[in-house]
Amino acid sequence: MKQFVCAFTFLFIAGSSCAQQHDALGNQFESLSWLVGTWDRTNVRPGQTAYDEWERTSEMSYTGRGVMVAGSDTVFVEKLELRLTNDSIYYIADTPGNAEPVLFRVTTVTDTSFIAENPDHDFPKRFDYIINDDFLEAVISGGDQSVGFTFRKREEE
Repeated sequence: MKQFVCAFTFLFIAGSSCAQQHDALGNQFESLSWLVGTWDRTNVRPGQTAYDEWERTSEMSYTGRGVMVAGSDTVFVEKLELRLTNDSIYYIADTPGNAEPVLFRVTTVTDTSFIAENPDHDFPKRFDYIINDDFLEAVISGGDQSVGFTFRKREEE
């Protein structure tokens, strides 16, 4: 009987700890809602436009896409997703340059930013997203390379 009580107590404590960890992860995921909307890129070459758009598609997912247009031609489209799993949040990038979508584990979340990393990917290895009022700074980096993107939130029509 003593063994049963010990085993039950251990499972209860372990289960409570996992539930608290999952609740915290869910709260972090909820705090990413500032990303929802359409973001027009402000630092593009003349003759180009670019934007990212994000929406909440389920309790476990934000989906987005990044689009670049040169003149009247769409020259680049990437599918993006933030996905909540049992143990992590992942930033998933599906770009024409990769045969399969690439997963980046979200390692840091605040009310105004997140960082996603995949040290095994060639480039980028890291995404930093930082919101400041109606502006969004996104930096992709890896090794000695770093590229910054600045976006302004599009007003709702």
